[in-house]
Amino acid sequence: MRKQVLAEDSIDGDDIWRANNEVKLYRAIDKNIDGAQWIATPYSCFQDARNLYMFMEFAQGGNLRDLTGRYGRVLTSDEARFYVGEIAQGLGYIHSLGIIHGDLKLENVLIDGTGHVKLSDFSCAMTMDAIPELWHGTIEYTPPEIAKFRGYFDHTVDWYALGVLMFDLMAGHLPFWTANRSPEERVKLRRQVTKGLCSIRWPSHVQGQAKYFIRRLMRRDPRKRLGANCPFGIASLREPTEVLSHRFFDGVDWDTIQPPESYAWNFHSEDDTAA
Repeated sequence: MRKQVLAEDSIDGDDIWRANNEVKLYRAIDKNIDGAQWIATPYSCFQDARNLYMFMEFAQGGNLRDLTGRYGRVLTSDEARFYVGEIAQGLGYIHSLGIIHGDLKLENVLIDGTGHVKLSDFSCAMTMDAIPELWHGTIEYTPPEIAKFRGYFDHTVDWYALGVLMFDLMAGHLPFWTANRSPEERVKLRRQVTKGLCSIRWPSHVQGQAKYFIRRLMRRDPRKRLGANCPFGIASLREPTEVLSHRFFDGVDWDTIQPPESYAWNFHSEDDTAA
């Protein structure tokens, strides 16, 4: 993976911050601790005058956006349950280290050769003792407390983003979006986000506990959001019990669950990208 951090005539401060921040946060992740299996492994990095090069674990299955596009349909509740549950466990792990991902979305969830998830792209990640002045995450996944420019946020931004991600997986589109990124459209998008889920139309097939789970994750008040009571910054507590104990996950055995057969990749070799 190559990230451009310098240009010939100018330096983009935001790109430099993202690149340096990603390296710093990856170094804080201990791959020997249970839970780190949900994080894409960084092997090494170096830079030249123009770019920062990061050598990452090879994810044969691409990302979740690739996966849904490959099959040309949305996920069922059972299929979404697997991916969302593993992402939740990955978030539980980084939260135990006091790290907020800050840019959770389909493109930043990789799929390894066995079909399991790997959280990636920590360029927008942060710790509570080093909150940046500007929000660097993706606007469509931005929670209301940031869309309203309230200034303070915590680890519940990741749980909100998980709700947006699950909606996208099951509906085939984001709950809040605009046709382009013009300043006027971005203002409209922020208004949609602050209004919350009451302003959207739910697909008819997103019902029952799946719909309730999404609504709990995307509550406008972060104090009432599902995941708000999950441990943060406590290294010995890595299980997001509040989230995984929701009725949406009833009956799931996380020690034996396997990727959905309908989304299985047929790899012919270890370097096959299934393209």
